[in-house]
Amino acid sequence: MPPAPLSLDLNLLYALDALLQERNVTRAGERLGLSQPSMSAALARLRRHFGDVLLERVGSRYALTPLAVELAPRVTEAVHLVHDAFRPDEAFDPTTSTRDVVVVTSDYVQAVLGPSLVRLLGEEAPNMRLHFNALLPEHVANPADVLRISDVIIMPRGFLTGLPSASLWQDRWVCISWTGSPVIPAELTAADLVTFSWVSTFGEGTAFTPAAKQLQFLGLDRRSDVHTDSFLTLPRLVIGGDRLALVQERLLSAGVDVSQLAVHEVPARIPPLIEAMWWHESRDDRAALWVRNLLKRAAAQVERVWP
Repeated sequence: MPPAPLSLDLNLLYALDALLQERNVTRAGERLGLSQPSMSAALARLRRHFGDVLLERVGSRYALTPLAVELAPRVTEAVHLVHDAFRPDEAFDPTTSTRDVVVVTSDYVQAVLGPSLVRLLGEEAPNMRLHFNALLPEHVANPADVLRISDVIIMPRGFLTGLPSASLWQDRWVCISWTGSPVIPAELTAADLVTFSWVSTFGEGTAFTPAAKQLQFLGLDRRSDVHTDSFLTLPRLVIGGDRLALVQERLLSAGVDVSQLAVHEVPARIPPLIEAMWWHESRDDRAALWVRNLLKRAAAQVERVWP
């Protein structure tokens, strides 16, 4: 015997998906073309159904409850399945589509890839919306869950396995320091890498920087006393002190002020950075394929601008 139908209409599924992704009643309503009172009414019905507030205020913003976190990837996947079931032969037209493009990545990728991607999207899909979501350590630990509600994760090779992927571009690692430092030499030695303090990204142990991990393998254990979750802030944080930082070379050509920075070759054999994108194997519809092709073309422009 088939299960009894729920006393909920299909529109609530779309409302729930928008609320869990936007975490804001007003933005969720704008996404669906609904007024704030209508969206608030939908949230009230969903709260009664689940017996959970789903969105709870934390300071000046809303956060997902534990149940909502668990529901989010399942709800988004259900929305895609419903869409495919009712419109199996729908042709995807980027010129008229209002689809959201969700890219989970670092601020380095946003700075390097963003301009080309935004330009191509504006030229070919003016009604689509691009969302850059910050790459977090938990995303690396559970990439499949993130990719059920995102188009791609972009990060260096060497961390994710078991998912479809494609390489986008290469970059090389360089060391930077403040030009005013009286003690850091123009040409670094391996001994300098362990003598001076460092500004590092994401803290030791998270291993978001393959080059830092490679230095550990070589026995060059750096002493980091400043940590940041942003690659873009690294150059600013070395200015005025005697610290080193490890950055992607392209970052220094992506609008970063280098007037007070000395750029050094890394005195160790470090493989080049290979930036790649990963996606969920269920994302094989026309729109998802088009988005990944767009990312590849934007990455090709990155290679041409900064060979």
